[in-house]
Amino acid sequence: MAALGLSVYGQNPIDPALIASGEMVERRYSHATTQLRDGRVLATGGGIPSSAGARASAELYDPATGLWRRTGSLNFPRARHASIRLPDGRVLVACGGVAAVEAFNPATETFSQVGDSVRSCTGFTHPDGRVFLL
Repeated sequence: MAALGLSVYGQNPIDPALIASGEMVERRYSHATTQLRDGRVLATGGGIPSSAGARASAELYDPATGLWRRTGSLNFPRARHASIRLPDGRVLVACGGVAAVEAFNPATETFSQVGDSVRSCTGFTHPDGRVFLL
């Protein structure tokens, strides 16, 4: 079974063959990255340098072009959050000081709220596709 993409606090199992050759549109830290089914990489949220704030913005990296570009924004700013690719290809974004859970749809490049969780948690996927937020 292929591993589901998972990222927590900027740690990620992105394919090591991908080498970022372009700079992100925005400087960010404590963000989450998740590799999509088509090989692109989604970066969500993160802290704002020299600030205590968090970002709601998101970016996509295309390995074919080596470039990052803006995509739809999160509904809520987040940092130190979980980002998990679901079996259907959407990306679940949760935690990071926000109770709302959001899903990114790669086809429309938009985020929608899909539920609630605890504000501080870590996300894990079970091999059968279930998501656990602890």
